[in-house]
Amino acid sequence: MALPLGRDQETGKCVLILAEDCDSALEVHRCMEHHLLGNGGEVHNFVATIREMGPSNYTLETELFPLPALEAYARYNLGGPFPADFAHWCTLDRGGPQGDYREGMLEKIDSVVETLGAYPGSKRAALTVPGVSIPHHAFGPAWKCLREVYFRVEDGRLHATGVMRSQALSIFPKNAFMIGRLMETIAARLGCEVGSYTHFAHFLVSDRS
Repeated sequence: MALPLGRDQETGKCVLILAEDCDSALEVHRCMEHHLLGNGGEVHNFVATIREMGPSNYTLETELFPLPALEAYARYNLGGPFPADFAHWCTLDRGGPQGDYREGMLEKIDSVVETLGAYPGSKRAALTVPGVSIPHHAFGPAWKCLREVYFRVEDGRLHATGVMRSQALSIFPKNAFMIGRLMETIAARLGCEVGSYTHFAHFLVSDRS
């Protein structure tokens, strides 16, 4: 269930939408779509939690993102072997350079694993995506959509929170799938189960146009 917790007094638009206890990426996607339709195509501060971030819950196939595209982007962005079919799927409407998170990813994953392995209660297990601390506003590739992912271990389960500068509804399936795979990778190395994932988007829009 999504709760609009605040509205701009002048525009009437929701300024905070909280969707708690979603079962899957599909449910989050439907919630996003509903609020975009009701708020003129743009929502600020959208938050949703998927209770159990398992494969059946983080996989959402669409016309833009069939399973081979989801798999190719996840392998690429998580620093795996370069997918043979990546060039086929790598298009601007699927994210372009602002959705390229590959640089340094293996080292970033190592850092999270080392942090939580040494101290499971750490509040410093963060994976930061941007490689440029002060990017110029006109240089698009520097403005990555995913900014940070925070991890914590509670009761033997790995939970995560992702912060998006901007989330396009059409690209959400790619983000959910990649973060699901990221959580599985880290959880396996820590020897724990995968738990919940919370997705925060400063801007939520329909597509990259």
